[in-house]
Amino acid sequence: MLSNLGTAYFYIRDFASATERYLEALQHSPGDYRLWINLGDALRFVDSDTAGNMRSAGPAEELLTPESAYRRAINLASAEQSVKPNDTTAISAQALAFAFLGERGQAESMISRAASVENHDTQTLYQLTLTYLVLDKRQDALAWLARAVNAGYPKVYVRSDPLFDPLRGTAEFDALARDGS
Repeated sequence: MLSNLGTAYFYIRDFASATERYLEALQHSPGDYRLWINLGDALRFVDSDTAGNMRSAGPAEELLTPESAYRRAINLASAEQSVKPNDTTAISAQALAFAFLGERGQAESMISRAASVENHDTQTLYQLTLTYLVLDKRQDALAWLARAVNAGYPKVYVRSDPLFDPLRGTAEFDALARDGS
């Protein structure tokens, strides 16, 4: 529930509140790579004064940065794959985290792994869309977004997600985000 509240704050662009909710959620589920990805996303938008005062819970109490959150997500998603090697949600989460960290080769390797599995859930399709967007491959991002929407990814999320801002105003994106298309 705290994660959902964090996402709601993220979509209305209250990034400090989103960050706080994700941190609360992580107190209950510190091993959830999805929460770490979400925290990294929120931290990217939080002003540096606010972010500078945030630390992770736990014995090490590390300084929180988008980079540290994405690194944690990568490690946790990797551990998830040791149990479920073809977990495309975990693989695509790693792809996205690597892309945000600027590790293009690693991101593209994870994209290939995720894409090689036939069935994709909407979360995987969404994360691959964002990965291509971060890698500045807009046409690929739009193609994966179309797949996500066709598979049932909610258009209200497409319209609301700040991570899609670079695509806003393009005819292709607007058609995908519009109700009734």
